Amino acid sequence: MGIALRFLGRLFFVILFVGAGIQKIQTPEKPALYFGTQYKIFHQWVQTTQVFKQASEVVSPHIQQHIPLIKQYTSPEFLLDHSNLIITYIGYTQLFTSALIILGVPLAGFILYLFTISTIVFIHNPFANPTNFHQEFMNCVINLAIAGIALFIASDIRPKVNITEQAEVKKAQKEKVEASAPKKPSQAASVSKSAEKKRK
Repeated sequence: MGIALRFLGRLFFVILFVGAGIQKIQTPEKPALYFGTQYKIFHQWVQTTQVFKQASEVVSPHIQQHIPLIKQYTSPEFLLDHSNLIITYIGYTQLFTSALIILGVPLAGFILYLFTISTIVFIHNPFANPTNFHQEFMNCVINLAIAGIALFIASDIRPKVNITEQAEVKKAQKEKVEASAPKKPSQAASVSKSAEKKRK
């Protein structure tokens, strides 16, 4: 019963990601435009927040030499130019991880957890979009709930027993039952005869 309930729970959970993944693959333009708009808001917030400015000044020299390249690949313009491709890859990732979750692979739950947390940070960050704070806050809460379920699935790791081990366990149990069962008279006589022969 517990196995069936866990399977149904995983199945109902991935319906959301399967639908979103199919939409992203078939029509990536609309999600890509939304992604580009929301990421641009997040990027502006990072650029104007004093904490992030100070953090970029105290990084190690080894990282500082790569900052121009990091800025290039994380700029809204670069991501917007490649947004259709990014959204399509996200769609395939959602479908693939959904299939793995249905099959009971815990790692897939952790992947969806990371994806959902990234969505909160870059897309539905209420602090980055104060004009729509209430709406983004509700989106953030919903995604946190989804991330919690994904993390719960990721933690559902159960030891798997292979077929050989199962056969050995069953054989040992059968031998234990046979040893504890009362012997028939014929069996008892044969046992006593064999014992007498051993004594002689």
